[in-house]
Amino acid sequence: MALQLSTEKFGATFAQAYYKAERIVVSKDGIHISVNVYNTANGEVMDSKHYQMDYDAAGGEPLTQAYTYLKTLPEYSGATDV
Repeated sequence: MALQLSTEKFGATFAQAYYKAERIVVSKDGIHISVNVYNTANGEVMDSKHYQMDYDAAGGEPLTQAYTYLKTLPEYSGATDV
């Protein structure tokens, strides 16, 4: 599970940048999400991003909740599930 989105970085456009939640930690404070950004699905890591969201115990599997949350953020507008 990942998101694909055209991304500009280092003065170049990466049309198939790949955003993968590499680490999900559920705690009393919520879900902590660490996302690595790759230049392609099998490429090099270009960046890392970190997010925190509320955990819904009745909301299903935490990884699914994390990706659902990420897709609500403006920076992931237009992202495709891959």
